[in-house]
Formats: sequence, structure tokens, C-alpha cells
Amino acid sequence: MSASLEISPDIIGELIVYLRKWHAVEASTSQNDGSNDTDDIHDNLEMHSTRVDRADLDGVYNGLNDTQKLDISALVLIGMEEESELGAARERIKREEVLSLDDLLEMPMSSEYLASALDQIEGRGQSNVVRLHTPAQSKQP
Repeated sequence: MSASLEISPDIIGELIVYLRKWHAVEASTSQNDGSNDTDDIHDNLEMHSTRVDRADLDGVYNGLNDTQKLDISALVLIGMEEESELGAARERIKREEVLSLDDLLEMPMSSEYLASALDQIEGRGQSNVVRLHTPAQSKQP
């Protein structure tokens, strides 16, 4: 029997969105040298939104139990193509260390690793969790 996720794909999706926001603000803030007053004002707005995103990320990540955090770390390994199966990735994380939120924030591709791994797991039927779609996601083009 294949391993199944202990965390809802919807929660993973929420974490992915927040990580993408975090990394987008971090990249644009660090690239601007603040050469004039307009740039300085723009940088201050970006830095403020970073703090808000961090609080949101803290809320999502710290609301997870230990098993769910283990699954997040395992998904990152799968997304990085260091493991291919959820069970093997979990065992490796148990031997090593669960990723902290700071680890995910320092990893610019963490959101992409999570998204890729979730797609792989759902595509192979390793996840027994039913993905709930919002009305916007369910609409046909």
C-alpha cells in the first residue's frame, strides 16, 4: 500500500501561494538599489508587505502538526528529485531533519518543489486526500 499525505493539498496550496509571494517580494526588494526617493518609497512598501507575508506564513506553518511538517519536508525532497516516493522521503527526513519555515524561506524554489511534488503524488495516486476546488478553479474556459 502506498503512503498517503497527512496534510490537505489545500493547505499545501496555501503555503505555496505565501512562499511565492515571499520570494517575489524578496527578489524585487534586493534588486533595487534605492537610487532615488521614489525607489526608496517603493522599497519601504515592499519590505512592509514582506513582514505581513511572514506573519501569514508563520500562521500557516506553525498551525501544522509534526506529521504535516514532515510531509512538507518530504514533498520538498520529491520536488528536488532527491526522492521519488513519499514513504522513502519521509524516512529520509526522519533520519535527517524536518525543514523549518526559515529553511523554506531561504530556498527560493521551495514553492515550486512543493507544487511539483504534489502534482507527482496526486498523479500517481499516492495521495488519498481529495483536492477541493474553489469555484474559480472549477470553471471551464
